Amino acid sequence: MCILSVNVLAWEPVMELSIRLECPQCSTTLPLPLHELALGRRQTCDRCQSPVRLTADSLSRFAQDLRCYCES
Repeated sequence: MCILSVNVLAWEPVMELSIRLECPQCSTTLPLPLHELALGRRQTCDRCQSPVRLTADSLSRFAQDLRCYCES
């Protein structure tokens, strides 16, 4: 699932895409800005403090969500 937000800075619209990672321990969803996207990147869950990694499966789901978003 991807999130699209639009921020206005200096009168120019800036679109920022994020993806959501799911914590394997507590299933909390964590946002990850697209510009920080890197395979193996580690993030800590805000709820249970477990490490969460971006995996190839996560990237595959992101690609599928992005295709759905672009087709709508």
